Amino acid sequence: MSKPRRVVFVQNQLAELGGITRFCEVVGEGLLARGHRVEIGAVEPPHKGAALHYDSGIVQWTAHDTPVLEFKGRLDTYWQEVGEGAARRFSEYDAETIVIFTQLYARERTRPAWEHSDPRFGFRTIVQYHDAFSTARRGKDLARARRVFSDADLFLLLTEEDAVSFQRAGFNNTGYIFNPIEVEGKPSSSVTEPVVVSLGRYDPQKSLDHLIQAWELLAEEFPSWRLELYGDGPLRDELAELIRTLGLSHSIGLMGRTSDVESVLSKSSINAISSQHEGLPFALMEASSVGVPNVSYDCAPGVREIIDDDVTGIVTKRNDPAALADGLRSLMADEKLRRRMGSAGRERMRSVFSLETILDQWEQIFDDVMR
Repeated sequence: MSKPRRVVFVQNQLAELGGITRFCEVVGEGLLARGHRVEIGAVEPPHKGAALHYDSGIVQWTAHDTPVLEFKGRLDTYWQEVGEGAARRFSEYDAETIVIFTQLYARERTRPAWEHSDPRFGFRTIVQYHDAFSTARRGKDLARARRVFSDADLFLLLTEEDAVSFQRAGFNNTGYIFNPIEVEGKPSSSVTEPVVVSLGRYDPQKSLDHLIQAWELLAEEFPSWRLELYGDGPLRDELAELIRTLGLSHSIGLMGRTSDVESVLSKSSINAISSQHEGLPFALMEASSVGVPNVSYDCAPGVREIIDDDVTGIVTKRNDPAALADGLRSLMADEKLRRRMGSAGRERMRSVFSLETILDQWEQIFDDVMR
């Protein structure tokens, strides 16, 4: 076991909807159980209605006590207060502390604090990018990463392919580590219920309109099946209108948030992702961990790390609802195939992505950056 240390995860928003919060929860609780002191911090607190799931032994903090969208003053005042709040936290950390920035925004907004921290404290910094290199290159994230990630002790990606791609782009401190998933003790879906689920925010990245369009090609062929979309976000009304326009209200449900992902998945037979981009999609891992096969757009190297195409699930061409429908059709029509792929996916999670394996790797990383 690695020497116990203080490990601080810093994310954009405490308990925001999505995989970052689940990552902090799972890894944080695992490190806590191994004797490390764990903190989960954020730039801002959660918006109203967001639930906190962290173990009571994990210290939680935010650099500001008000979400930015609810702040009534000037934005420059808000960001100054964020920097001051982060600086107070960072001033408590010593040479046995490792601060892990899980997102670009979190690193950027706390920059005044860590940029001017007293060097006597000497804490180490690890920064992560939970998306793919292709996403960074298409947008502004590559330039942002150069500004705030290049001086970290280690820049961690989610796949080896992405780590190599960033290295070729000039980053000299890259590495990679998978996110973990726990399998032991979880139920296994019977994959007999006529339910397809999708877990993700109702926003443009997830392209849920593509999944709804794919379902239009399947609804008449599979009248007993239902598509359930779990999440929340700005496109809720737009998605609801699309469902009504296509006459699919009887077979598609916008289910809203869920705090019991395991139960939702264990009562389903297929999990679907229609995203434009991802990192290492936690929703795919959660589905596989309970024996539910996945159908996903080929939107990131991380998708193929989780799905062995035609073995543990089906990977389809991105931005092709008809191809997505074909992948879903194959599994909806064949219970034996669902069972076989679901079982293979569960075993892959157990052998490659197990929590204990990934925690061992994190502790080795801690030892390495402390040298």
